[in-house]
Amino acid sequence: MVSEIVIEKYKLRLKGYAKAQRGDFLLVQRKVLTDTEFVLFRLLKDVVVDWDPKHLTYGTFFYNSHQISFYLEWNYAKINRIFNKLHEKGLLFLVDKQQRLWKIV
Repeated sequence: MVSEIVIEKYKLRLKGYAKAQRGDFLLVQRKVLTDTEFVLFRLLKDVVVDWDPKHLTYGTFFYNSHQISFYLEWNYAKINRIFNKLHEKGLLFLVDKQQRLWKIV
């Protein structure tokens, strides 16, 4: 279960806007990613990844299927299945297995 404090933190990350690289859409057009894989990929890239250059974890994220389910309201099995497909396709790189720290390639 996700605490109320964490939920407020997640809600703050959904405010504002994010620039989308046009090349990301080619991943769907060229059938590299399915639509659900693309949604998860963009959510990780735009909302979950820490893009603050002042942080030691810049450009990375701690994978937590509970956090992802908060944003997408998908079940954990679906999130894990799609996450693993993104990893298999080389779009996600495991930085630290013990901490579950990942990076988008």
